[in-house]
Amino acid sequence: MSKKTKLKKDRERRLRAQREMSASRLERRKPSTPRAPHHAGVRPGVPARQAGPDAPGGQSRFLNERAQRWILWANGTRGEPSGDDVRDLVNSGALAEYKNDSREAGQEMAYEALETADRERSQHLALQALHFDDACADARRVLADIEATSHIDRVGRLKKALLDEETRIADVLEEFDGRLSEAVEAMPYLRARFDLACALWSADRRPRGRTHFEKMFAQDAEDAVGARYPLIMARLHDGDHAGARELLDDPKTERAELLVRWARVLEKVLAGELEEAEALYLELREGREGEANSLATPPPADFAYPGFFRDELMEYAALCLRMLHWAWHAHPESSAWLKERADSETSAEPGADVAVAAESGDAPDDASE
Repeated sequence: MSKKTKLKKDRERRLRAQREMSASRLERRKPSTPRAPHHAGVRPGVPARQAGPDAPGGQSRFLNERAQRWILWANGTRGEPSGDDVRDLVNSGALAEYKNDSREAGQEMAYEALETADRERSQHLALQALHFDDACADARRVLADIEATSHIDRVGRLKKALLDEETRIADVLEEFDGRLSEAVEAMPYLRARFDLACALWSADRRPRGRTHFEKMFAQDAEDAVGARYPLIMARLHDGDHAGARELLDDPKTERAELLVRWARVLEKVLAGELEEAEALYLELREGREGEANSLATPPPADFAYPGFFRDELMEYAALCLRMLHWAWHAHPESSAWLKERADSETSAEPGADVAVAAESGDAPDDASE
């Protein structure tokens, strides 16, 4: 058996197994009771992206998106498929030619590349995806993360991937403008824009990064990829406290989340509403004395690229927190305001006066007792 034939048979077997597994899992899923996001290790107090009931969750991270693509490819219909829908489709034999569609075969490989935690395997799968579809946006995102030699190189790769995808699905972008997540084939495009926005932040092109978060937010009212919280932080970083307030006041924003509450304090400081900022700060400080110290510490010189969009809620929360950290220190007045309060907390801690005195050599006589 030739190598080419063996690869083809392996791919056919993999696609068949994925379809059968997806039909079984979708049939068991209960849409009315989606799983709580905390199964993915999300910490209380951080916002969760709208990722759908199947995300995240190991190999099932893109299960629902895959099923939507199968239904669209076979029947030309959109929407959330049920387990019965997928099972009927598999049993009908309509997917027999699916594996021969180079674009869909490339996307299947790209999903695998996104789902594996092994970067070497992820790179290999992304390259395989490009063998079937050289314009596959998800595969190019993976390689932009793994193979880029600099922040600027990564920005260039992602920008090219985004522009190519924009050209390829131009009709879809026009038809579904404002509700892009209703078109499953637009999801790689949205993920590519998200990655480009993050890459621009890492390359110290943060105003340009913000324009992509703004565009994403305007293109998809459901915000399926999660532009809302990074956009809040980007607006605060740019000093746009009015724009940040607009999002913070939006009913869809999880106002009780700890990250959002810290963002609200910064918004008040930037707006000059210092009494309100002080009141919010004091409320937040209860039981969380170390958080102000952490935020008051200057961030590292380099904003590390978070990696390609994997729909991992923990990684997403960490990205938003780092953006908030940078936003606090983008303005001398907010940085000084926070540092002053963090320093006052430190000096007010029990034993702080003794520690300071000991350092100066003026410890009281009974300090060792």
